[in-house]
Amino acid sequence: VLEQAPTPTPTSHQAGPQLIILSARAQDRLLVSAHNLTSFLETNNPSLADLAYTLQTGRVEMKYRVAFISKDLEELRQQLTSFAENKKTGDQTFNGSVDGITDLTDLLGEVDDVVRMTSAWLVEGRLEQIAKAWTKGVLVDWNAVHQGAFPARTSLPTYPFEPEEYWMEGVSKHSKRVSSLVDSGGFLILTGSEFYLRDHVVGGAKILPGVMYLELVR
Repeated sequence: VLEQAPTPTPTSHQAGPQLIILSARAQDRLLVSAHNLTSFLETNNPSLADLAYTLQTGRVEMKYRVAFISKDLEELRQQLTSFAENKKTGDQTFNGSVDGITDLTDLLGEVDDVVRMTSAWLVEGRLEQIAKAWTKGVLVDWNAVHQGAFPARTSLPTYPFEPEEYWMEGVSKHSKRVSSLVDSGGFLILTGSEFYLRDHVVGGAKILPGVMYLELVR
């Protein structure tokens, strides 16, 4: 007989504004994250509390950050759109990076002092101060924000990694994309030294692999 503790029932119906946070390794990726979340919310209507809790506790916190204080999904959609399109944002949008923690420590004291002050803001529910501190790099105990009434995790867009291509060492620039070898007349010029011919020998003859035909069509 397998016994385990009962799973606590999440509380998704938290009233009041929620603190929605996003972070990324670069500012341009942060803008893409905001755009992707906007697109997601055009066809999905998750609980605002669930959305906030998932982003607060289910994501790695990175250097570039933005926080929104939103009273409902419609306001969040507007905030995300303005931020993603580099338009003027309202006073409930906070953008910064972890480098900004130096400004806070210069003003408020050591990092431990800032963390203690943030803890007091959590108890008091001062979302604006928490948002400003987090976007400057302060570590926040997000579970304390919800004061025991934990929402549920929900499915949201994942991190928008920078699209990059990686090639084996020694592969020439012209052999990375076969289509680049097709001249203006539509002829494919091969010398036999290309890696996809050199490494594909059948019966002593170099044969163009079938997958390369798909690349040519593309």
